[in-house]
Amino acid sequence: TSKPSSQTLRDALKDLGEPDGRNRHEIIGHAREYSGHRASSLDGLANTLRAGSGSGPGGGNNTLRLENGSVRYFTVREMARIQGFPDDYQFDPVWSRAVLEIGNACPPPLAHMWLEQLQHK
Repeated sequence: TSKPSSQTLRDALKDLGEPDGRNRHEIIGHAREYSGHRASSLDGLANTLRAGSGSGPGGGNNTLRLENGSVRYFTVREMARIQGFPDDYQFDPVWSRAVLEIGNACPPPLAHMWLEQLQHK
């Protein structure tokens, strides 16, 4: 079995460009940091994405620290990219439900590896 490669968020997201409102690549809400949660760094691995609950979209774990030090929520498209979904995959049109779908999903690359292993048994 091959080990998945690790890449920084900067590498994973670089060709998405700045959020432009197209293909679910828009900034929603006003993120903030608080005790027990930290934003992901562009030059590191993403924190675990959280599905959230009725009270919010996963707290500080679904946030990104920008180069200027500010923090914002990941866009739906960024979260999808982090989880390994194709860029044309469509999620629920309601932002909070899309976050639930992505946060609760088994990442497609992991599902693919698991299914390959089942076929070889």
